[in-house]
This record gives sequence, C-alpha cells and structure tokens, in this order.
Amino acid sequence: MARDTRGTHDKSYLLDTRQAEAGERFTALSTLFDPSTFRHFGTVGAGEGWRCWEVGAGAPTVPTWPAERPGPTGHVVATDIDTSWMR
Repeated sequence: MARDTRGTHDKSYLLDTRQAEAGERFTALSTLFDPSTFRHFGTVGAGEGWRCWEVGAGAPTVPTWPAERPGPTGHVVATDIDTSWMR
C-alpha cells in the first residue's frame, strides 16, 4: 500500500505531487490531455490481452483507462515517484 505523503512537501519543487494543489493540477491536465491520450491508446490497439507500462503515471486517470481494457490475459503496470494518487 502506498504511503500518503501529501501532508508534507518540498516547497522548492513547483510540481510536487504532495502539495494540496496537485489534485487541481491533475484535473486540469486530465481535461486537456486525456482525450488525445486515450485516442492514441486506441490507435495502437489497446484491448484484450494488451500489456502496458505507464511511466510517470501521476494522476489516476491515464493508468485507469488501459487497466480496464486488457481483460484477464493482459497486464498494466503504472509507476511514478509518488503513487499516493493511484488506487
């Protein structure tokens, strides 16, 4: 289980995912980029049996989308420096 580190953050890093504002930033980025990201997944054939590694997953929207598609024979791994935002 991921450790919740959102209460402590390094104020020197502007995009620290442990800042309270990170959720708002993830929502804005998801609104802007998720539609084109998901279209791209579709063009490369995301589906049953698909295997994917999501590097720098950050917010949960992008890793959740491919995780719902591979079925019992596929596999999706999502990694990030701070995984506390992912299920």
